[in-house]
Amino acid sequence: MKHHRLFSFLPRTFLAFALVIGACASVFAQTWSTQTSMPGSRYAFAACVADGKLYAFGGYDGAHIATVVAYNPATGSWSLKSPMPVQRTDAEAVEAGGKIYILGGQIGGATLTTRVDVYDPATDSWGAPVAAMPTMRTAFGVASIDGIIYAVGGTNGGDLSTVEAYDPISDTWETKASMPTAHSHVGVGVINGVLYAAGSANGNVSFEAYDPATDTWTVKPSMPSTRFVPGVGVLGGLLYVIGGATSVTLNTVDVYDPVANSWTAGPAMPTDRYAFGVGVTNGVLYAFGGATFTGGFTTLSTVEALSIEQEATPRELTLDLINQVRSLTLQRGISNSFESKLQKVLTALDSPASTADACDQLQAFINHGRAQSGKHLTTAQADQLIAAATEIRTALGCQ
Repeated sequence: MKHHRLFSFLPRTFLAFALVIGACASVFAQTWSTQTSMPGSRYAFAACVADGKLYAFGGYDGAHIATVVAYNPATGSWSLKSPMPVQRTDAEAVEAGGKIYILGGQIGGATLTTRVDVYDPATDSWGAPVAAMPTMRTAFGVASIDGIIYAVGGTNGGDLSTVEAYDPISDTWETKASMPTAHSHVGVGVINGVLYAAGSANGNVSFEAYDPATDTWTVKPSMPSTRFVPGVGVLGGLLYVIGGATSVTLNTVDVYDPVANSWTAGPAMPTDRYAFGVGVTNGVLYAFGGATFTGGFTTLSTVEALSIEQEATPRELTLDLINQVRSLTLQRGISNSFESKLQKVLTALDSPASTADACDQLQAFINHGRAQSGKHLTTAQADQLIAAATEIRTALGCQ
């Protein structure tokens, strides 16, 4: 049985080290799980994370709606919040300075708007609209970097490359460098202060990064596959581009590593979907709502979560095995004989050049377990200890 430890942001230096020692078949495991469904289905809504909670604003559920719901991962529960002052579909939401800003989109699914509303999650209340976006747009990307909100791409009849930045303190907008390629129905994510834009209509697989410090865009390796209205989130320093649609809705996941400047395939979502919400909090990525073409067009309420679990190190596994030995009711001499071998394993592991010594001590532990099986250990106890020690040897790459 593999042992894992959940992590949110794996340090890049540790990841490189883990790949070098290469003992385990994989450094980390990625798993999807099903969470509490939304109170009702919806798609094409604005979504963001604030104070560790997921928020969904407006969208469409068979009618254009102004309702707002929030999910608390700590309790696994959804709650109804104050409705939007003006209904919006295909709008975007972002948190900045403790407030949530709802930008652009369509009113009633028909009228494009430049309106920007402000929601205070602390008081569950709406303030007066702030300065409107200079460019009317829907299906765009939005992100907050150092308190400045960036609106990227989108459409108002044609694909846009326009980028505009909003300063909540001065309540002003400023035009920034345009995207190299126009993108509508785009998703964005921020890693180390750099904004990445992925996904588009019309089969566009271009992938680009914006650095607000220099107001410049850089063309990155193209996406492995075209995606219309994907979900985008950042987890563990990697950019996850999830689901979306072509002629069918997708459940596949592409993962971009900004250090390697390359793409890999991620674990597929259980449910194919597009036009859904993505939020990352406490090291877990959530995909919620949206719609699927499978079996006919259907709006969704399902919520699925992707977590990354770091496999326990050989040292951690050895400490666990010591505790396992201590938990058994054994004669002191027998218990000490097992534990002394594991203490020698720990000593060897503390010296990088002594992996072979650790392997030898683990094999001695296994041999001792076999010798004591049916004597001072039950067969089941011996099998458990041998399996645990074998796992550590596998992790170390012992021959």
